[in-house]
Amino acid sequence: MKDPESNYWNKLSPEVKRILRLAEAIASNAKMKQVTAAHIMLALIRTFPLQVSKKINRPLGELRNSLEHDYIYNYNLTRLKFVISAALIRAEHETVKLHHLIEVTSNYISGRRKPLDIDQEEIRRRAKSTPKNILISQNNGKQKPDLFLNRLGRDLTQLAIADKLHPIIGRDKEINLAAETLCRVFKRNPLLVGPAGVGKTAIVEGLAQRLESEDIAPELKKKRIIEMDVGNLVKGTKYRGELEKKIMQVIDRVKNSNFIIFIDELHTLMGAGLAEGTTLDVTSMLLPSLARGEISCIGATTDYNYHKFIEKDKAFERRFQPIRIPELSSEDTLRMLKKIGPIKFEKPKNIEIDEKAYHASLDLAGRYMRNRYFPDKAIDIIDHAVGRAIRKKNKKVTVSDIKNIMGSLTGLPIGKLEDELKNKLKGLNSHLKEHILGQDHVADIVADTIWPKTLGADLHPERPNGVFLFLGPTGVGKTEFARELARYLFGSLNKLIRIDMSEYSEAHTVAKLLGAPFGYRGHEKGSPVLNEIEENPFSILLLDEFEKAHPEIHKLFLQVFDSGVLTDTDRHHVYFSDVIIIMTSNISVEHKPSVGFVSEEKTKQVQDEMTKYFAPEFVNRIDYICLFNRLSKKTAENIVKTRIFPLVEEKWIEKGFKISVKPEVISFIVDQGYSEKWGARNLERTVDKLISSPLAKFMQRIEKKEKKKIEISIKNGSIQIS
Repeated sequence: MKDPESNYWNKLSPEVKRILRLAEAIASNAKMKQVTAAHIMLALIRTFPLQVSKKINRPLGELRNSLEHDYIYNYNLTRLKFVISAALIRAEHETVKLHHLIEVTSNYISGRRKPLDIDQEEIRRRAKSTPKNILISQNNGKQKPDLFLNRLGRDLTQLAIADKLHPIIGRDKEINLAAETLCRVFKRNPLLVGPAGVGKTAIVEGLAQRLESEDIAPELKKKRIIEMDVGNLVKGTKYRGELEKKIMQVIDRVKNSNFIIFIDELHTLMGAGLAEGTTLDVTSMLLPSLARGEISCIGATTDYNYHKFIEKDKAFERRFQPIRIPELSSEDTLRMLKKIGPIKFEKPKNIEIDEKAYHASLDLAGRYMRNRYFPDKAIDIIDHAVGRAIRKKNKKVTVSDIKNIMGSLTGLPIGKLEDELKNKLKGLNSHLKEHILGQDHVADIVADTIWPKTLGADLHPERPNGVFLFLGPTGVGKTEFARELARYLFGSLNKLIRIDMSEYSEAHTVAKLLGAPFGYRGHEKGSPVLNEIEENPFSILLLDEFEKAHPEIHKLFLQVFDSGVLTDTDRHHVYFSDVIIIMTSNISVEHKPSVGFVSEEKTKQVQDEMTKYFAPEFVNRIDYICLFNRLSKKTAENIVKTRIFPLVEEKWIEKGFKISVKPEVISFIVDQGYSEKWGARNLERTVDKLISSPLAKFMQRIEKKEKKKIEISIKNGSIQIS
């Protein structure tokens, strides 16, 4: 039975068609004009290795190497038309299945020119009637590649056929929306809009792969997607008119054809090729063809660039159908990591990735890299870990490696947060009580609040790690409490970000906090405060004298306390999820001194008092309002003895002098400097006046070579230095 030429392609199963397309791509990459049995076997090994290994009596790796280095460039091997003819005979003129193609190709590759009992005369006779290029002529009218367009970009369809694109997971909805838009009569230009790193380009690659499957509209099967590089368009066009000529050549090639142009970062076309004194740019040249539906174009850009550039050109924006691309879910990201990990990382680099490392990269990226998006940030961590493993000559990537990578990328001691930070939190309460005297109840409140939030056991992990309002008279240790907390938790005062809220007492200072609006001077610099928070996501934000800030500032922080995020004027999100926010104020003390002392009843009284100065919803979002006690005389003595005098002694020890202070000196300082109203700062001023200043004058009279012990005592009712 003879089959007419037109039925050859219809006689092949979908798996066989896929193999032949891949074989053609392999031959094209090797710059071979003919597809041979070697190219078909390489395609089979890449796609169906298990089935091939059952037919070949040699290691697949060895066979692949010999095919790629020798046979792939050999014209003397059996050509495609003979392989297809033999497979048709083996299938008894019915549909050629995968096992028919494997059997025939295996025999040709192994050197057995006569595969089994197939009549060679019948093969040659049928091959003469086979179309010269069965793939192109019988491939359902698929658009042929274009060398000119390929020089300006990437042929994604060809890469999909060659199986060189990443597998796409969890984007079926977005791919279907893009395919539906391409099938429209008008406005058939999808524009993918989403944050950087969510996989907009990958969605287009997934669409290119979908074009080669059976799960696609017949109209789109003929299409070919070309990713156009704007840089290649502009490259070499130094004279006026050269760029316009190149753009018109592209339009002529794709007009009313089955080519789909994909332009990543579509906003870069805005103003490209714009000459001085004219308004004609690349977008103006594309508009007529886009409006008439003569060309199909897929664009991709970020939300920020869409609003900044494309929305301004209403005519250009109207030609595209925006498709919002959300962040990939953590579940789909994990599936993607497990799918591409062995293909892209493990096999090429000969490195094993522990499955727990995938989970760790997902968890740590979600917690510590909130300003980036899945799947990009998770893939980036795995890629970085593989690179470090190769440098250190390790054969496996573990959870510990992922933690170390996160520490390098974020500047945080990620590996220590679960160990050292737990130990630090255990001792936080006692440390604060030891260094902040007379405020034990505040230490208890802060420690109990920070513990679950810092370890990720909070019910609302997106909120800050603690929001406190410290109330009390001046000099009782509100600011010092925040400083000591930063020293203990993070080991440095660099993690304490202090803002004097008296600088934000006017309505226009909102711009100072969020950054200047677009178009105003300095808008590109952003907000110094938000930039510092972004650089130090684990920190303490101290808002000193918060009651002096304007109510508009209060409204901004209301959203920070509730959702843990603040959006600046450039629509950039800054996250406060790992920040401890401490506000200080002495409102209640100035207007109602009796509430300075702590009691259960007065806590509710102070909350009601706060609603006179802040909105009720603002007060309701504060974790705790902490009332600081006034300093007692006994507490003042302890502060002078354990906090102030040790600092004085330390300063003079650095200069080579040893200071000895008699006990009665401390009592004398407290008698002179203690004030319930002015607190510890008045004690510091008294020490400066009665100790530091006289001591400095005394030291001037001593020669440098005399390194003696200095004794400070009380004599005749005054301080004596000897």
